[in-house]
Amino acid sequence: MYKGKLDIVREEIKRLNIDILGISEMKWTGRGHFGGENDKVIYSGHERHKKNGVGMIITKQVEKSLIGYKAVNDRIMYIRVEARPVNITWVQVYAPTTGANEKDIEEFYRSLQSVMNEIPRKDVVILMRDWNAKIGKVEESETVGKYGLGNRNDAGERLLKFCEENALFIANTFFKQPERRLHMDITGWEIQKSNRLHNRKKVEKRDPSSENKTGYRL
Repeated sequence: MYKGKLDIVREEIKRLNIDILGISEMKWTGRGHFGGENDKVIYSGHERHKKNGVGMIITKQVEKSLIGYKAVNDRIMYIRVEARPVNITWVQVYAPTTGANEKDIEEFYRSLQSVMNEIPRKDVVILMRDWNAKIGKVEESETVGKYGLGNRNDAGERLLKFCEENALFIANTFFKQPERRLHMDITGWEIQKSNRLHNRKKVEKRDPSSENKTGYRL
């Protein structure tokens, strides 16, 4: 993401009134953060190569409640925010594509599982795109709702297994959306910790007016 694109994203954040934005494929090197006039950018990239990369942009208001963040690698990072009645952890991911080798896929899920293991158990946990997976239309108990799309692929099966092992549910599939939205979001599922929001009344829904990024209000 070049500076010009970052400026455009910042304008969209203001227009859509988004507090937390997750970004995949930033393609920046290194790890760190820097502040702007109205926000804070946190990023986690490859050490040497401009590939993959994840990041988050948070407003100054959210920054006041920021407990901390961890730049795990060029595919995973997370922030923790102080909230009531419990704190919230947002994890931003960029999963390997379906054409990736099995070693890279397994390494990604090992790293992600390590992150899940270190997040305090009382936290609400929200995992944001990109998963590069097709989860399909088939309901799966409390993990997948009835509003999926298409046929589940191998990447979708692997994602489903991860969700079941960690008591997560794929939030997008529990909300009915226009089919054009589903086509756009087929690889961008939003996933949450189901045993923290079991009655689903507090499940955040992705802003339908945002075309390609994910923002959640506290």
